[in-house]
Amino acid sequence: MLTQDNLTPTTVFPLEFANPTYDIAFKKLFGDQKNEAIIIDFLNTFFDFTGEKLIKKIKILNAENVENNLLDEFKQSGKITKVDVKYEYFTPVYEAKDRSGGRMIFEMQRANPKNFMSRLLYYTSDSHVFLVNTNKKLGNLKYDIPPIYSLVIYTTKEGSSNENTYLINHNNSIENSLAITTLDDNVVLDEGKVFCKIFELNKFRKYFKKEINDIEKKTYDLFTKNLCYPNSYSKEEKKRILRRTIEKKIEWLKFFAYCSESTSIPENINTTLKNSYGLMNISKWKEQEQKQYKKHQEEVENYELILNQLNQEKKEKKKAKEQGIRIGEIKGEIGKVKFLKKYNIVQYDIKDFKHLKHHDIKKILEEKNWENLSNTQIFEELQRGSHKIIEE
Repeated sequence: MLTQDNLTPTTVFPLEFANPTYDIAFKKLFGDQKNEAIIIDFLNTFFDFTGEKLIKKIKILNAENVENNLLDEFKQSGKITKVDVKYEYFTPVYEAKDRSGGRMIFEMQRANPKNFMSRLLYYTSDSHVFLVNTNKKLGNLKYDIPPIYSLVIYTTKEGSSNENTYLINHNNSIENSLAITTLDDNVVLDEGKVFCKIFELNKFRKYFKKEINDIEKKTYDLFTKNLCYPNSYSKEEKKRILRRTIEKKIEWLKFFAYCSESTSIPENINTTLKNSYGLMNISKWKEQEQKQYKKHQEEVENYELILNQLNQEKKEKKKAKEQGIRIGEIKGEIGKVKFLKKYNIVQYDIKDFKHLKHHDIKKILEEKNWENLSNTQIFEELQRGSHKIIEE
């Protein structure tokens, strides 16, 4: 008999998978130390880490964005914020027992809140300050600290690919690498100590459909060409690294974008991703976890419904305001035509009119019974005609 307990990764079965962009599911996967191997593979892939930068070990830290030894002090001041997940990571260079590991922040952002980028800078800076202060105690190693990395996966309501929902809307890149740079030539100013990468699922949904498996059919221009950290790699080596990691990135992004729509674990994916799908199999969760997830799912859907309503109301208010401005401009142009009519001026330059067309002007000039009408009344008459000036 086929049961949930003896399913294999290739078993076709109508399973229900959690949405890994929801807080509870996200932290079940990326906030549990037992999943260290999955987390390390994911981070190395999404940051293009290789060689001496390859992460070998991670430790999940307190999600409150302040180190434990300062927690009481910050609680008293009320200056505590929370990140989704924060790690201490170790590479071959910083793996010695007497060295503090680097810090990495991972944020799953399901909406575009005000000042999000400023918040992200604050989160990263907090970890940077801690490492600077900690390494002062290490004598000759003063300020020789590992880089601080922030990773953001941004999305809005599932299935959305509208450009208005993009976090970074000046380009179509799915992946954007951020660092402190000069405005003129983008020279990195912080010596490779603070970096951030942002991946946008809405752009991914637009350019990569589930049925497309062949990476060669898609351009690499949608991903960052320059790796996000200073290095001595040649252009050929960078290209090789990107070519290898982008294929894995796409599979991971498919996981984030479409996991909850799946009914079975996809075939032809690596073991790490199979295990990740397995962890999102809701039937394997404890009953209490399932209830919490369902409740959170309803809260997210209600929140997004309210958010959409607010956005729609905002758009309608903006449209009404713009409509009011246009109507005011049209009435002003009607006043110009009335002036022409009053002084029997038959020649005019249509370029002087932004909204009125030749037939509108001719109508106003020829209608004898409109001579005593106000600008508003003439506008209303024109709107009732066969050629409306503006759509209501």
